[in-house]
Amino acid sequence: MLTLIAVHSIIRRLAPLGVSREEVYVRKSMMAVLLVVAFATSGCISYVTPVSNVSNLNQVDMTSEFKTGESCAWWLLFNYIGPFGDMSVVKASQSAGIRKVEVVDYRSENYLIASRMCAHVYGK
Repeated sequence: MLTLIAVHSIIRRLAPLGVSREEVYVRKSMMAVLLVVAFATSGCISYVTPVSNVSNLNQVDMTSEFKTGESCAWWLLFNYIGPFGDMSVVKASQSAGIRKVEVVDYRSENYLIASRMCAHVYGK
């Protein structure tokens, strides 16, 4: 309620300066929409190292060309709703036509109302 009073007083003060009230309302509405979009799309991204089932990377030839596959799943509202999608290594390797999986990485992207977890598969 206090915010509405403050916005109304600002609009009232700008009206004598040649700016119409409708134009001020439109500008304020556009600013509010931009702020909501900015907060909704902001987030952070991190890579997750698997703790279990770790392969010996000393035997992987890192100079060779790898095919890469990705499989992702989405969650909404702080992981309460979901997952939507399949984040399995099998799905990621099938999407890229990989027969022998060499390395698997996981990536986590967290946004304001949604999060996404992806499995990245490298192999031949």
